[in-house]
Amino acid sequence: HMHMDSVVKMKSLPFDATQLDIIQFFESYRLKPNGVQLVVRSDNKPTGEVCVCLLGMQGLQYSSQ
Repeated sequence: HMHMDSVVKMKSLPFDATQLDIIQFFESYRLKPNGVQLVVRSDNKPTGEVCVCLLGMQGLQYSSQ
């Protein structure tokens, strides 16, 4: 059977949020390895956005909460 993963995009995060902060926030979900990507500008400063890759269809459950 086919595995479908989910991507959750979050905006308006504090600029000092770290990958560890995001991993801890999603502690009850199974994340893909290297599944937290903080979005940065060309000067490497954070935008306050992050993409989180969850294993399976968990993202559908998260996005409906």
